[in-house]
Amino acid sequence: MFSSVRHRLAATAAALLGAVLTPVLPAAPASAATSVIAYIADSGYSRVLAVDTATDEVIARIPLAETPEGVAAAPDGKTVWVTSYRADQVSRIDTATNTVTATVTVDNPRAVAVRPDGDRVYVASQVHNGVLTAIDTRTGLVTGTTELGPDGNGSAVAVNPRGTRAYVTNPGGRVHVVDLAANTVTETIPVGQTPTSVAVAPDGTRAYVTNRDTNTLSVIDTATNTVSSTVPVGASPRSVAISPNGSKIYVNAYLDDKVSVLDAATNTVTGTIPVEQVTNQLAFLPNGTRAYLTSQNNELFVIDAGTDTVLAKPSPGYEYAGGIAITTVNRPPSADLRITVADGPDPAPLGGAYTLTGTVTNSGPSAATAVTAKTVLTGGAAISTTGTGGCTVAGSTVTCAVGNLAAGASVPFTVTVEPQAAGTVTATGTVQGAEADPVTGDNTATATTAVSNIYGCTVIGTAGANSLSGTNGNDVNCGLGGNDAINSGGGDDRIHGGSGNDAINGAAGNDTIDGGPGFDVVNGGPGTDVCTTAESQVDCNP
Repeated sequence: MFSSVRHRLAATAAALLGAVLTPVLPAAPASAATSVIAYIADSGYSRVLAVDTATDEVIARIPLAETPEGVAAAPDGKTVWVTSYRADQVSRIDTATNTVTATVTVDNPRAVAVRPDGDRVYVASQVHNGVLTAIDTRTGLVTGTTELGPDGNGSAVAVNPRGTRAYVTNPGGRVHVVDLAANTVTETIPVGQTPTSVAVAPDGTRAYVTNRDTNTLSVIDTATNTVSSTVPVGASPRSVAISPNGSKIYVNAYLDDKVSVLDAATNTVTGTIPVEQVTNQLAFLPNGTRAYLTSQNNELFVIDAGTDTVLAKPSPGYEYAGGIAITTVNRPPSADLRITVADGPDPAPLGGAYTLTGTVTNSGPSAATAVTAKTVLTGGAAISTTGTGGCTVAGSTVTCAVGNLAAGASVPFTVTVEPQAAGTVTATGTVQGAEADPVTGDNTATATTAVSNIYGCTVIGTAGANSLSGTNGNDVNCGLGGNDAINSGGGDDRIHGGSGNDAINGAAGNDTIDGGPGFDVVNGGPGTDVCTTAESQVDCNP
C-alpha cells in the first residue's frame, strides 16, 4: 500500500539552505562621537600621539617630519598644528581622521599658537632676529611675517583672547608684544633670564612667563605691558598652564621634579605637587578638572586639579615628549563591524548538508545602522530559504538585513548548505553599515569546505526538480534538493532525498530512506525499510 509521510523541518526558522538572524533590539541612530584628546609631540620618534583622556590610552600615532615640538589646537577642535624644527615644517592634523592634511615650510619653527577665531596660526621661529609667521588655517598659506628684532629668537608664543596681540618669548630675557593686525612689534617687556613659555589668562588681563635661569614666573599686566609681579617657583621652570576659569596656575620645574600651584588672584604659591621625574609641558582639560604633564621618561602625569594630586602615570610610549595640546574632538560616527564564518562538518557529504555559522559584531565606538550581512557560495552548492529572520536568497547569495546594531552587540547567523558535487565550496561572508568603518580588514571572512562522496552516491540529481531512477542493483540515490521524484528500483537501496517536497518509491528491497527537509511522500515498498529522519512515519514498511 502507498503510504504518505509528511516531513517538516524541525525548526522552520532554520530552514535548510537558509539563514537565521537572531533579532536584536534596535540601536539608537549613530551620532557624532565626542572625545577629549591630548595631542603630544614625540620628538624622539618624530610623531604625535593622540591620547583619549577618558581612558588615557593612545588611540593614534601620527607620523610627522623630524623633531616635532610645539603643539596647538584650533578652538573648534577640528585641527591641531605641530612644529617640526629640524625639518623646517609646520603640519596640520585633521582630528577626525588623525592624519596630516597640510604642511607649511617655516624656518626653524619652535612654538605655535592658534588665534581664538581659528583663522590664523602663529609660529615662532628661532632664527636670526626672530620671526613670527602667520598662516591662513584654511589655505595653509603664509599671510605675513613679523621680525622680532635683534636676537629675537622666538621660543614660545601665546595669543590673547581677542586675537589682537601675540606674546613671544625671547631667550635673551624679553617678551615681544606683536600687533597681529599690523604684523609689527609694538613693545618689548623685560622679564627674567631665559623665558621658556608663556600663557595668557582667559580674561586677557595677564600674561604669565616662566624664566628658566632665574627660577621665577613673571606676571605681565597686559593693559600696561609691564611686569606686575615676579613669583619664585621651582628650579628651572619649564612651562605654565592656566585653568580654564583662570583661578589656578600650574608651573612645572624641570630640575625640582615638582609642580608649583599658584592662586591667580594673589599670584602666590599655595602648594606643590611632587612628580619625581624630569617634566616638560603642561595642559589643562577643557573643563579644568585635570591637567596633563609630559615627562622625558615615558610617563604622562595626570593631575587632579581639585586636590592637586597625581591621579595616574600612564606610559604612552613616547621617547621624548615635546608640547601638548588638549581639545574636544567631534568625530563623525564610526562603527567597526566584524564578521566571522565557520563550517561543519568538514568534509561534508555529497547527498547531505553542512552548516555555516557566523557572527556579525559591532566593536564601536558608535552604533551601526543599516547593517547588511551577505554570504556568497562558490564551488557548487545549493541554497533555498523560507525568508525568515530578515534573510533572502538570490542564486548563491544569502543577504541578511541586520538593521541597527548597538556598539558591543553581536548577531549570530546560520546558513545550511547542500553540496552539488564533490570538491570544495567556499563561503565568503561580508558585512557593511552606513557609518565609516575604521577597520575594514575584518569586514570579510571565508570558510572553505571539502565535499566528499561519503555516501557513495551512484544516482545523483541537482538542486532543481529531478526524476531519478535507480537500477535493480543496490543503488545510492541522492536528490540534492528540489522537488524530486525518486524511484530506486530493486535492490537494497539508500535514498537521500535532500531538501524539497519529494515523492520517493523504494520499490522492492531493504531500503534506507532519508527524505530530508520538506513535505515528502514516501513509499518504502516491499522489504524491511528504515526511514532515518526524525519525522512522523506512516507505514514506512507497507
